[in-house]
Amino acid sequence: MNSIIGVELDKTKPKLNIKSFLVNKTFKWASFWGGTLLLLCCFLYMSYTQIQKHTIAQQYNLNLALESRIYDGLIFPRLSSLRKIDQFINQQVILQKQEVFAYNQSLQYSLANINVYNALGDIVLGAEHVELESFIKAKPPLRETLYADQGNNSLHIIIPTQRSGELSGWVSTQMPLDAITALFASIDVGKHGILAIRLDNTYSDLIHYPRLLPSSEQNYPKLLDSMVSTSNSGTLKSADYYDKKNRLYNYKRIGDTALYLVTGLAVKDYLAEWIIYVYIAIGLSGAMLFLVYWFNNKLGLSVKREYTALESLKLHEIQTKLLLDSIGQPIIIVNLDGGCRYLNKAAYKLTAIAQDVVDANYTLNELFGHNATFIPSLLDNINSAKEFSAELLEYTNDHGHTFSLEIRAYPNLQEQKLLGAFISVHDISEKKAAAEKLAYMAMHDPLTGLINRWKLTEEFDKAVAKASYTHQEVVLILLDLDNFKAINDSLGHGAGDLVLVEVAKRLQQFNNESHFISRLGGDEFLLLANTQGLAQLNILLKEMLFLFNTAFVIDDYQVVITPSIGVARYPEHGTSFEEMLKAADLALYDAKDSGKNAYSFYAPHMGEEGVRKLYVQTQLRQAFEQQDLYLDYQPQFDINSRKVVGVEALLRWKHADLGQVSPAEFIPAAERSGLIIPITQWILNQTCEQAAKWEAQYSQKIVLAINCSAHHFTQGCLVSDVKSALSESGLSPELLELEVTESALLESSEKVTTIISALKELGVKFAIDDFGTGYSNMAYLKQFAADKLKIDRSFISRLDSKSDVSILEAIITLAHNFNLIAIAEGVEMESELKTLQDNGCNQVQGFLLSKPISSDSIHSMLATQCNA
Repeated sequence: MNSIIGVELDKTKPKLNIKSFLVNKTFKWASFWGGTLLLLCCFLYMSYTQIQKHTIAQQYNLNLALESRIYDGLIFPRLSSLRKIDQFINQQVILQKQEVFAYNQSLQYSLANINVYNALGDIVLGAEHVELESFIKAKPPLRETLYADQGNNSLHIIIPTQRSGELSGWVSTQMPLDAITALFASIDVGKHGILAIRLDNTYSDLIHYPRLLPSSEQNYPKLLDSMVSTSNSGTLKSADYYDKKNRLYNYKRIGDTALYLVTGLAVKDYLAEWIIYVYIAIGLSGAMLFLVYWFNNKLGLSVKREYTALESLKLHEIQTKLLLDSIGQPIIIVNLDGGCRYLNKAAYKLTAIAQDVVDANYTLNELFGHNATFIPSLLDNINSAKEFSAELLEYTNDHGHTFSLEIRAYPNLQEQKLLGAFISVHDISEKKAAAEKLAYMAMHDPLTGLINRWKLTEEFDKAVAKASYTHQEVVLILLDLDNFKAINDSLGHGAGDLVLVEVAKRLQQFNNESHFISRLGGDEFLLLANTQGLAQLNILLKEMLFLFNTAFVIDDYQVVITPSIGVARYPEHGTSFEEMLKAADLALYDAKDSGKNAYSFYAPHMGEEGVRKLYVQTQLRQAFEQQDLYLDYQPQFDINSRKVVGVEALLRWKHADLGQVSPAEFIPAAERSGLIIPITQWILNQTCEQAAKWEAQYSQKIVLAINCSAHHFTQGCLVSDVKSALSESGLSPELLELEVTESALLESSEKVTTIISALKELGVKFAIDDFGTGYSNMAYLKQFAADKLKIDRSFISRLDSKSDVSILEAIITLAHNFNLIAIAEGVEMESELKTLQDNGCNQVQGFLLSKPISSDSIHSMLATQCNA
């Protein structure tokens, strides 16, 4: 029989040496006796320790129970009564007993067992107690105090009363100690156990049960006295000075009082049963040792030793096999020539071969088949007693399953003899797959499967390196989907993702050996192309635009979407990937500004415009923080009376280097940066405060007009901002007019309607600005409850023909049909004013009557108008 570790068992009976046998027998017997006694002593000590712990736990639980019954049942109710009475008694009431009864008749029952003392310590209510009164006068208690009256076998509880922070007297009650004594009598603490109650400032007991000597003669260990005076609870084992009995004392403070509960259990009581068990254990151990000795002499040591050794070896082999089989990793044991001597369960499962085949001395070459090129090196290492490792990438077992494996071999040495090797096999298929997946994810977009920016950067470097000898032009094409946010907002982000996937599929047709399409992020795609000149590049760009002529079908919805494309060419527009991407990005924004659904090539001026925009945006934030922005006001006139009926607040900015910056430039910068919200809040606060001053100073009501950006309806808190400005300034809401463009109204009509409705409830007015330049949808004139229609300057400046005048007349008529005030802006000529007046326009503003002026100038204009 061969073992799995290579040791052959010898079944012949070994010879017995008598002298050696006797020596071993004597030694083992002495060891057995000594070990048995040691075990017995350990057992007895452990049981003694356990009983000691158990007794301490019982004693602790007893103290908890007694404390609860004494404190909750006897002391706490009296304390509660005293505290309640303390709340009712005041400085005047405490002087006369009759007044106490008259103050609260419900206290009469409680006062039967309660004494009340004034600030001098004289009793004013209750039964007189000379000793207690002397105690209070001698040492006036400043907190809740216990006073032991051992003569009357009672305990007094004293509480000081304070009025207005000063001591006004004391309230006390008497508690008989007989109830505690009766409670102690019901507790079994053993034949020699004791129970006691003591004060922490004395070394004598109030109660001692059972009473051994008069109270004054009780004498506890000094160590116990010391411990009681320094801690709230504890345990002490000591001999009693009186009866010399060893006891286990446990003491515990009763609640937060000065009373301590002491229990003492006599050692001879709680160890009585254990001592009996000690004698029994000693007797049984002696009998057992005698029997073992008798049987040991009857058995042949040589036979027993041989049998024990054989069984031990068998057990070792079984345990080793069980251990190897329990390992989830395949283990193979081979001899020096590569023959498989053993496979564990995991190895059988991996190789899918039958166990009887291995028993027939299956070789490593047969086991691993055509992938066994590593075996010669493995056998060389085995015969040199060296470790070995190799990675076998693709192993196919007998069932056709393929794995990626890692092989490790370790020498099998038994008593300095080399028998073969242990081979461990690691299935690294999942690890390899995970590494491949990680490598793929690092270079691809998870949504579309297109390569990502980092992979495209590598391809860009390769294309640039080949461009010098292929004579091809390297082009970077950045594509962005127009108004893609509307799809996410209306159909949801899931539908938006489906659109991106479909766009990626359409763009995939451009993927070839020279073109690489990637998703940059969001709704941006990037195409790296190698083209033969500008003509071929234009054809490619037109084909990309043509891809979007067909609508996308997403969840039964037809989605029409267009792209904007920016193009950068190497090396004309950049020599690195980052420079090219930046140039393509600038060209993309130029395509969007040109109307979208178009492509644009990068030009140097785009970079300058981008730098200008960034500079203006940065400087605008600094100007706002440093309060460099200011306001002008352009008057609005009644067209017939030529009187000022309103003003429009206009934001102005004069920069130290740029000079007077146009609102057409810095307002879009404020909207891009999100600064438009705080700027408008500032404008609201400033202008409402100014308009409130005009309202208070002049009898004529002047309407204040403020422009609102579309961002206020999607990002800001316009309703709360307006409420705050009106509240702080005191301006009448009907004198505030918010001007909103058509595009702002149509961008998010449902949300705009909600906000406008809330502001209309406040009394704020609304004007539709730049009417006629957008969609000019008449429906929203009623839907958004406008008050005024503002005619754009573009209609005023072209009144040369009858058709132009007819358009103007139609706009004014439309406003009147909806009960709106028609106001024209940008009036600069008398002829324009005359035409507007003839066609029924209500109000005008423009340079003809007044340019934008300061608030002081408005003040002067209003003062002149009121005095006229």
